[in-house]
Amino acid sequence: MAYKKTPKTEAKKANNRRRLLSVTRQLVSEGGFVNVQISTVAQLAEIAIGTVYRYFPSKGDLLAELVRSLSEREVSILREIAATDAIASEKLADCVRVFASRSMKGRSVAYSLIAEPMEESVAIERLVYRRACCEVFEQIIHEGIVTHEFPDQKADISAACIVGAFMEVLISPLSLPNRNKFEDEALIEGVVEICIGIAKTSKSTNEA
Repeated sequence: MAYKKTPKTEAKKANNRRRLLSVTRQLVSEGGFVNVQISTVAQLAEIAIGTVYRYFPSKGDLLAELVRSLSEREVSILREIAATDAIASEKLADCVRVFASRSMKGRSVAYSLIAEPMEESVAIERLVYRRACCEVFEQIIHEGIVTHEFPDQKADISAACIVGAFMEVLISPLSLPNRNKFEDEALIEGVVEICIGIAKTSKSTNEA
């Protein structure tokens, strides 16, 4: 007899999946990807280990799904900023500032999303994350070019440079949990200034 899905069983499955991801995020926030063990996830979620593997065949699959869900949230915030009526330079600055500020508040999770060594499935999701961030900044730069706020340039290249710049700068501070908040604030504003500078000084190779 074939298994028949019902609203109740589907709701239970969705709830279990949310619990597993929530517990995994908690463990990552306490010690990064390396702190995640399937047995611990199962214990905290009060779900049998065998059941965990029914949802996520491996630890890599579980972490990849976590990265996907967390990064989608971060990108959605950037898109909301990009959709405002502010001028392009203000949007760009706000995107960098908000991304960096949120990262500093959740250092361990942010570090894992950006830089912690992990297996291929997680690395792939992180690449998707970076590309999505680049697309937001590319859109903002295009807007700035149209309004003559930014010079004509290869928007995709400038966007990649901006995303690479602020993510790279954040790696070291994110690995140091006891930094002074004023140091963080100064760092964030410094990164914002650099990223704005990239957009305002870059020129297309045709004009060089």
